[in-house]
Amino acid sequence: MQLDAIAARAADLYPAYAGITAGFHKVEAAMFASGGGSHPWLPLNDRTRPNADPRMILIDTEALEESLGGNSDTTMGPNFIEWTTPIPYAQFHDDGMGHNPHRALIDITPATVLLWDIILNNYVLHGFTSTTA
Repeated sequence: MQLDAIAARAADLYPAYAGITAGFHKVEAAMFASGGGSHPWLPLNDRTRPNADPRMILIDTEALEESLGGNSDTTMGPNFIEWTTPIPYAQFHDDGMGHNPHRALIDITPATVLLWDIILNNYVLHGFTSTTA
């Protein structure tokens, strides 16, 4: 019986996604609060914002920050979760296109992956759902 319950939970991870999503939004909030996290964002090009405050890189309007830090478009399936942003210029910064240098918008560290693994394992093995490990 216990193996059947484990198999059923492993086949449908939806209940664990709340914890994973909360973690993703915390990661993104930290990225924007620190100006790039472990990979500091390069300054904006003078053509983009000639008088921009260097501390305000990518957060002047807060639209991009809000779209990734709590209002991301989320798509879920039984065994996947995907976060996207509707902000069209996000790609230009994240990929480094045109006159924009690469500025990583998502920085999933090994510690974050470990936390998400713990959340998923706690759900699959024990049925626990939590936003923390």
